[in-house]
Amino acid sequence: MNRPPFMSWLVYKEVRALFWPWAGFALVLAIAPAADETFLIGGSGLVFYVAAAVVLGGMSIGHEYAHGTLVTWLAQPAPRRRLVLTKLLVLAVMLLTLAALAFAVYSPYLHVPARDRPAFFLLPAACGVLIAPWMTLVGRSATAGAVFTTAIPVMLLIGVSVVRRLIGAGPSPLAWTVFVYSLTALCCVGAWQQWRLAQRLEGIERADGDLFVARRSGRGTARRRDLPALNWRPPVRLLITKELRLHSLAFALMLIYVVLVCADVLLWGKVLTPIISICFTGVTAIAVGACGIAEERRWGTVEWQLLLPLSIRAQQTVKVGVIVGLIGVMGIALPLTLSRLLGFGVSGSIVPAFALVVLAVAAVAFYASSACSGGMPAFVIALATATLGGLLPVSASTVSHQATELWREWFPRAVGVTPGGRWLVGEIVRIETPLLVSGLVVLATVLALRNHRYADLTRGRIVRQVGLLVFYVVVGVVTVGVTMSGVWLAGLLPTA
Repeated sequence: MNRPPFMSWLVYKEVRALFWPWAGFALVLAIAPAADETFLIGGSGLVFYVAAAVVLGGMSIGHEYAHGTLVTWLAQPAPRRRLVLTKLLVLAVMLLTLAALAFAVYSPYLHVPARDRPAFFLLPAACGVLIAPWMTLVGRSATAGAVFTTAIPVMLLIGVSVVRRLIGAGPSPLAWTVFVYSLTALCCVGAWQQWRLAQRLEGIERADGDLFVARRSGRGTARRRDLPALNWRPPVRLLITKELRLHSLAFALMLIYVVLVCADVLLWGKVLTPIISICFTGVTAIAVGACGIAEERRWGTVEWQLLLPLSIRAQQTVKVGVIVGLIGVMGIALPLTLSRLLGFGVSGSIVPAFALVVLAVAAVAFYASSACSGGMPAFVIALATATLGGLLPVSASTVSHQATELWREWFPRAVGVTPGGRWLVGEIVRIETPLLVSGLVVLATVLALRNHRYADLTRGRIVRQVGLLVFYVVVGVVTVGVTMSGVWLAGLLPTA
């Protein structure tokens, strides 16, 4: 995008950094409800808006860390307060537009008093503007800023519920009022701390790192106790340790999930546990996949890792194994185990399909990680893609309906009814759909590993790969839809 004449360079830099994530969030908020009403009624749209506000708030300063431009930003010939205020104003305008869009679309579906509805949309925007940059400065990462900003209101809500339970008060508007005013006070504290930290921010690069300089004794010989110990350790174990450190966000999410489930069991009667578990599974799959390769690019370790005395195939095998293991343990086994322990009836027949969908989401996030230079941009792309991917069943049903109408128009006599028709259609779709989803998982993983072999990001290669993935998804949706309608042509479906 080119700079408009009326926009200064400082404003243009901030708009350019946040425009595409903001545009993607706005597009999903505007288009997804038109195709799927559960996005409105089920509350997933409001959760997506909260995630958008938190992510944009973390990226406001986090992109300086991700792209290594913090020193350049601090060296601009402008007062520090002008640099900070420019970031906050651009972020505030973007979040207020998202708040207005979300309020217009989702407000009629909130079962709360009309006077409390604006708070549901203004508080996430306030947290994104005032708390998320503060947490980003503390954690020196957009990902850490987004996670901690999400945890602060949740912990505050749990604290208010605990106090209400201790004093023996029932559900009342007073608890919501206390939560709103407390979160507003925290936003004020966040604004002050953000301003304070930004004024004292310095772009100091570590000079020591992993370098060890031997001190000299009197005769000019190096003392051995100052040199690092050279101990041999298994390279595979070191690679696994390195991969686990890349996924520190997943462990933070697991801790937040366990705290939320415990609070729901003790305070709210296990009402929110299913929703919390589903959200945790999706966010964990996206976070684990998004941090697989992009975090290595952000820390600048891709180049030297490719030069390790270990085959690239072994490195990629370890990487994929750690990702699948984390998703299997944290994203699938943990929520299912807690759900069964708490008495929720989870049918064993849905576990394979549930695991396959989670792996597909993680594979898409893993590919986005291979095409981005930071974990947060990959997380944003994967989150928007996964949200739009929830519309694929609706698209397949639409294709099936249109194809069936064409079959009826072209073959008006094919109206026979077979008793086993519905069973046959179910079996065909039951086999075909998992195969297509598995193919998507394999294709996205192979393309991601191919990008991992290169230290640079070539735009032409990424465009061709994205085109291939989109083509595969479109062909898969059309195939499922035509299969469901094509069986009717053989007279296997009733024509009611």
